Amino acid sequence: MDFVAIDLEWASDVPGNLCEIGVIWVAGGKEVAAYRSLVRPIHREWGTWQFLNLPYGLEEAMNGPDFKDVWRELLPQISSLPWVAHNAATAEARMLGAALAHHGLEAPDPGLVWCTLDLAKSVWRDVPAHGLHRMAEHLEFDLDHHNPESDARACAKLVVEAADRLGVNGFEALAERARWEPHPLHLQAPALPATPTAPEVFGVALTPWKSPRPFSGWKAGDRFVLSGLPEAQKHAIKTAARQRGLKPVQTINGKTAFVIAGAVMGPAKYKKCQTLQVPIISVAEWERSAGSSID
Repeated sequence: MDFVAIDLEWASDVPGNLCEIGVIWVAGGKEVAAYRSLVRPIHREWGTWQFLNLPYGLEEAMNGPDFKDVWRELLPQISSLPWVAHNAATAEARMLGAALAHHGLEAPDPGLVWCTLDLAKSVWRDVPAHGLHRMAEHLEFDLDHHNPESDARACAKLVVEAADRLGVNGFEALAERARWEPHPLHLQAPALPATPTAPEVFGVALTPWKSPRPFSGWKAGDRFVLSGLPEAQKHAIKTAARQRGLKPVQTINGKTAFVIAGAVMGPAKYKKCQTLQVPIISVAEWERSAGSSID
């Protein structure tokens, strides 16, 4: 069974505004190669979901390679194989098709994507939910969700597992047995909206910051607040801080020792820092202080 599994991440809901791609090649039912790359977004916008869930930000993505270059590298290696992706009908078929159209790139014939969500619903009808995370748990796959290489790998394993479950060997036999139909790429270039003047989270524009007073260090028992950071980064900082006897809290008040912020932060929290003269430090400053405090 030969095919490729593809997973995309995108910078915002604008069709074609990709920021990362992962690909897994399968030959004879076994993974034989993997690929992962950032992709420079076509629209300078970073959505709330992306801000909260992806381990990098807009600036890192904007430093990635142009989609044209990524696609020219990939296309000769994937054009002759079936493509699979999870939730392809509303995600990969739409986002990939729009990216191709925006860049004036032709889709390979026949330009179809097979959705592993459809396949999972057909083959595992007794499972209550068929999202990639739930299927990975059910089938006991390792999954680093929203890492596109890991997501593509889970898609690939799902296809191989489905073939084993149905007792078929080839991709065409699997499609026939599961009554599995592909989805066409939506080859429509997006109309790009105006570029946001500032990053937004839940509709609130974040703001650049300047610490109202110098940071003099921390001691065990100090309370601190996080702002303007992805959830994964917040979790890592909280874990490290608790190990050092610090207390992460949600609200800035007179007991707050300092705030750790990203390049931008919530305007309400910034105003509170200015009013109460709470020092603000960057993640890099936190890492330096944590390292020096350990020593």
